Amino acid sequence: MTGPDSLTPSELRRDRVTVAFATLASLTLGFAFLLVWSPLPWGWRGIDRYYERALSLARGGGFPTLDVPAGYAIFLAVFYRLFGDHPFVPLTAQVLLNALVPWMTYRLVRMLVDRRTAALSALLVGLFSFNTMYATTQASDSVCNVLFVAAILALAIAWKRNRLTWFVLAGTLLAIAPQFRPNLILFPPLAAVMTFVRRPRSSRRALQALVILLAAVVVTLPWMIRNYRLTGEIIPATTHGSVQLWYGTLQVGPYLHSRVYNHQSYFEEWPFPTSTIADRPIVVIVRRGRCVDSAGADLTLTWWTDRRPARMRSSPRAVTETDWTFEIPGQPSPTAVYYYLSSPAAVAGCAATEGQPAVYFITTDPLADPDRHGDLLDVFDVARLTAHLVWRTPVPHADRMDATHDGVLDINDLQAICASLLAGQQPAGVAPLQIASAVEEQDGHAVLRFVDGSTLRVPRNFDGRFTDIETSWRLAYLLLQRVRPISQLSADADLGAPVPIEDMRVPAVDINRVFFRADPDSMHRYTALAMDNIRRDPLAFARAYFYRAYRVFVIEGGIDVYTVTRFKGDAVIFALAHAASLTYFLLFLAGAAITVWRRRVPLLLLTPPAYLALTIAPVLTNMRYSVTMQPFVLAVAAIATLAAFDALARLRSDDGAQEPKLQ
Repeated sequence: MTGPDSLTPSELRRDRVTVAFATLASLTLGFAFLLVWSPLPWGWRGIDRYYERALSLARGGGFPTLDVPAGYAIFLAVFYRLFGDHPFVPLTAQVLLNALVPWMTYRLVRMLVDRRTAALSALLVGLFSFNTMYATTQASDSVCNVLFVAAILALAIAWKRNRLTWFVLAGTLLAIAPQFRPNLILFPPLAAVMTFVRRPRSSRRALQALVILLAAVVVTLPWMIRNYRLTGEIIPATTHGSVQLWYGTLQVGPYLHSRVYNHQSYFEEWPFPTSTIADRPIVVIVRRGRCVDSAGADLTLTWWTDRRPARMRSSPRAVTETDWTFEIPGQPSPTAVYYYLSSPAAVAGCAATEGQPAVYFITTDPLADPDRHGDLLDVFDVARLTAHLVWRTPVPHADRMDATHDGVLDINDLQAICASLLAGQQPAGVAPLQIASAVEEQDGHAVLRFVDGSTLRVPRNFDGRFTDIETSWRLAYLLLQRVRPISQLSADADLGAPVPIEDMRVPAVDINRVFFRADPDSMHRYTALAMDNIRRDPLAFARAYFYRAYRVFVIEGGIDVYTVTRFKGDAVIFALAHAASLTYFLLFLAGAAITVWRRRVPLLLLTPPAYLALTIAPVLTNMRYSVTMQPFVLAVAAIATLAAFDALARLRSDDGAQEPKLQ
C-alpha cells in the first residue's frame, strides 16, 4: 500500500493533473449531455415522477407515496424551494456532484491498491462512467452513486485511521443511500460484518461495527416510524420491490427477455374490490360530482359485515369541497363488508342501494376467492362450474348459478354466466349465449373453449387459487377481469352491458385507495404473485437469477417495445453501451482474479459490485442499476489494465534484451 507521504513531488504532480483532467472530463461531458444532447430519452424531468413529487414538497405538500423513498425528492425539493421550478438548477448540481466521483475514486483506490491504479481509475471514471449521463436527468441513481462512493471512502478511511467519527460518517452515508436506491438497505449490516471480522479481531472491532449499525439505525428510523404510523407495518425502504420481484419471476424460461408474453402476467389485474390490510381502519372517500352533486350534502354511510350483521351508520370524519371521508373500523380476515350511501341529496345512478348494497372484502390471502358468500359472479364461478361439468365436483352456491332455474347445473348455465360476464365482447354475428362454445377434458384439465379460440383451463386439483386458472388471449383473458352481482345473472338473450369493477363499488367511492393503504396492499399482492411463480418453477427462477446477475454488469438492449425504452438512435446507443459494459465486465473479472492471485484482495472494491448483483438479480434488472457500482467496476478494471500494460512492457523488454547486436 502506498501512502500519500511516500509520493515523490513528480508523482504527486502527475496524479493531481490526472485527477484534475478526469474531473474536467466529467464536467465537460456532463454539461454536454445536459445542454447539447443526451442519449437518455426522458429529458430533464426524468422518471418515477420525482419532478412532480419534488415540486409538491417544495410547495409545502406532503410525500403521499410508499412506492419510492423520499431522499431524492427531498434533494430536488431544496432546489425548487430556493430557485423555483427550474430543473436545470438541480441537474447542474448533479453534474457538479458527479465530478467529485473521480477524485473520491482516486482517494479510495490509492488507499486500497496503489497510486498508479488510483490515477487510472479516476481517469476511467471521469471518461467512461454512465453516471455522467444519468446526472442530466431527474433519476435518483445519479446522486446515490455519489453518496455510495463517499460512504465506501469514509469506511476505508475509518478502517485505516480507526477513528469512531469516520465510522459514524460511513454508517450515516450508507443509511442515506437507500433513500435513493432501496436495494442498498442491507449494506450497512454487511459493512458492520466486514468491519468486525477484520484482523486483528478485538473488542474495538466490535465497537466499530456497532457504531456503523447505530448510525444507520438513527438515520433510517424516522422513515420507518413514519411508515409504521401510516400502515402499521415495518417498511424500511419502499413497497416497490414486490412488483419488481414479480416482474423478475415472470422473466424466466422462454420469457427470459420479456415478461409480457408470459401468461402468468395476466394475473396482475385483480377484479375484486378487496384489501389485504386487516385490522386497520378502512378509509372510505366519497368524491363529489358522480353520485353526489352538492358539496354540503349530509351524507351517511351505512355498513355491516358478514361477521356482524347489525347495520351501522357512520357520519363523515372529514368534509372538504371535493370529498367526504369516512372510516369503518378495522376488520379481521376474511370479512365481507356491505355498504351503501344515503343522503337527502340525489344519489341516483349509484350501483349500491339499501336493497342491493355494494360489497368490499378484507382478506390476507390475495390469490384466493374472497367471495365466500357468493355475492358476485366471477371467474372462480366459471372455473368451478367447468370442473363440475367434467368431473361432477361440488359447486358452492349452486342454487345461485342455476341461470335456467331448472334445478340442474349444465352447459346452459355456464354459457349464461360467461355471457353475463362478457356481455358486448362476443365477435360480430355471435349471440351472447354462444360465446362459450364447448367444455371438454384435456391432459388432466377441464377446458372451456370460447368462440374466438381462446381457452380457460382448470386443473383437477383446483382449490380456488386465482393463478391456477390458465387462460389464453382474448375472451378467456377478459373473463379473469370481470365481476358483476350474481343477482344480475340471466339466461335471457338480451344481457345488457357488463358492470365494470368501478361500478361494482359505488361510482363515487374509493375504499382504501389512499396511499398508506393502497401501497402496502399492492406490496402484499405482488409478493404473493411472485412467491407463487417461484413455487411453480424454482429452477427456472434460479437460472434467471444468475443470468440477471450478469445482466447487472452488461447492457444488452433489445427490440421488444414492452421491455426496452425505444427512442431515436437507440440501436446505436445500445450497441455502444453493450460493447462498453461488456468490456468493463471482462476487465473487472480479470482484475478480481489478479487480486486473488496476488493475495491482495481489496474487499471494499469487490464487495459493492458483488452485493449489487446478488441483491438486484431476483428482480427485473435495469441499465440504471449498474450505475451505483460502476466506479468500483472501473477501479478493478484498472488493475487488469495496468497488469496487461506491465506484462506487455516486460515482453518488449525481454525481446529487446534477446535481440542480437549488429556487428
